[in-house]
Amino acid sequence: IKGLDNRFLVIIGPCSADREDAVLDYLTRLSKVQEKVKDKIMIIPRVYTNKPRTTGGGYKMTFL
Repeated sequence: IKGLDNRFLVIIGPCSADREDAVLDYLTRLSKVQEKVKDKIMIIPRVYTNKPRTTGGGYKMTFL
């Protein structure tokens, strides 16, 4: 963000998710992709798990 790194920064979704197992699977897979492109791209996952249409009874976590 300060321009000190020459890699391309990618903030990637999905913007919302409701199943913890699916989020963890997604992040595990994404970390393997990040390892392959680490010299050129920095991937930052952004997953929001407290959607406005939910009742709020489930888990709540944001990865960023």
